[in-house]
Amino acid sequence: MAIFEVAFRVLLNALHWSGNLLTGQSLFPSFKSILWSRSPRLVWEVVEPREKPVAASVFKVSYTMYPHHADVHGRVFGGEVMKLVDVVAGIAARKHTTKPCVTVSVDRVIFLCPVFVGDILHLSVSVNRSWGSSLETGVKIIKEDFRTGNKTYACHAYLTFVARSTKVLKLYETFYDIVMFRQPSVIKVQTPIVLPQTILEQKRYLLAGRRRGYRMKQSSEWNKLLDHFKDYVLSLNYPTDPNGSHQQATDEELRKIERELIAESYLKEDSEVRVEDGMVIAEVLGNLNPIKVPLVEIENILAERETKAFRKLKMSKNHQSHSELEEEEEKDQHNEWRSGSGSILKVENTLATTVWIVRPQHCNSMGVLFGGTLMRWLEEVANLSARHISCVTWATAAIDSMTLRASAQPGHIVQLRSIVVKVWNSSIELYCLAKAETRDGKEIFISDAFISLVAIDHQTNEPIRKPLKQVESSNIWAKIMSEKSDSRRQGRLADKAMLQKVYYSR
Repeated sequence: MAIFEVAFRVLLNALHWSGNLLTGQSLFPSFKSILWSRSPRLVWEVVEPREKPVAASVFKVSYTMYPHHADVHGRVFGGEVMKLVDVVAGIAARKHTTKPCVTVSVDRVIFLCPVFVGDILHLSVSVNRSWGSSLETGVKIIKEDFRTGNKTYACHAYLTFVARSTKVLKLYETFYDIVMFRQPSVIKVQTPIVLPQTILEQKRYLLAGRRRGYRMKQSSEWNKLLDHFKDYVLSLNYPTDPNGSHQQATDEELRKIERELIAESYLKEDSEVRVEDGMVIAEVLGNLNPIKVPLVEIENILAERETKAFRKLKMSKNHQSHSELEEEEEKDQHNEWRSGSGSILKVENTLATTVWIVRPQHCNSMGVLFGGTLMRWLEEVANLSARHISCVTWATAAIDSMTLRASAQPGHIVQLRSIVVKVWNSSIELYCLAKAETRDGKEIFISDAFISLVAIDHQTNEPIRKPLKQVESSNIWAKIMSEKSDSRRQGRLADKAMLQKVYYSR
């Protein structure tokens, strides 16, 4: 039977090649046959039963947060929470479909309060609604304070999954596609319809439809704008050092440095330096001819250096008194407050990049990069960009419109980029993207997302109320994206109010 199947597949490949030759696809790839470019046949794999209640996918789990989940102040990273969210959401999708499911988008994540080391997170997850082969899962997180036992509504997330078929096409189906000069058939999973039963489940069902409708309404103009903005971010390079450390020195500057080095050697009575006829002669390794500098010039350099040595030097903070430190800190805060409101930073100067190699421990059971890990990487590069605005503690407030376009596999090199798009009173919005380089050197675009961060005072755990540096750009796409940030922010605030209404007004 195995020999027959191999022979049959060889015959199919021969027919496939013949079809390509007859239709001109192999010889003339730019002039494809109309018949061969016909859309692939869609084959639906129906999951039984056709309808399932929400309760079939509901479950609850709890996790304790440890130091390796948090920053130096004990605040748990939002990306670490998203790792847990992606895991439980994927399990709920699997329970509903009984098929492998992959994350295709993180539609919205809203963090309502900070999470700290020692806190216990209670995650409740369910499938809210399904459409064809896709479905939306919602994850609600309650934080329990390990000291008092008080519980607080901490986070809510919505993710979209697509069920993957495990079905293999029959030989006669493949033969049919070749004979009909059709592209290979595509198998999709028809997921069970979600049946909401309680009032809360009905609210979730309706809101899921509302979110999907909003995504579907996003016009092609928005996608084109996002593509242009993405290309702009990918084209950015790190700016040169504003202090000039990367600028090329002039000939005069090089000569000055050379004379200072000779003066230093002359002062130390270096054996390679001698004085002849009023000239200081230095034998420099690598130079065919010795360097000659007038003795008067060397003496002037040394005299100037001696004068500078008696100038008052600023003491290290380790040797300053408490009163001096307090006075200096007060001046720094005053200057920072004054400069913050008037400081304007170019968008390209907020660029941050990181690089990761995908390893097996970064992947899920399907052998591709785990979505939760990618979210954590995106959050990290966003924090690096935020430090260009202010060197404070930044906490993740929300993640919007994260779409997974392709999958990275072990051995792929993932490069992440981030820039600041908009700055408000105590929060900022950043655009982050990820692309991967495959083993054969091919670049693929993986994902992008808008991440909102809030500047936090780590002593009071409250947002910092002081002017932040603003950003500006001469790029037209960056300007348009910045203008649209306010509407995205209003959408996040509206969703936050809706969540509080749904879960506190039942």
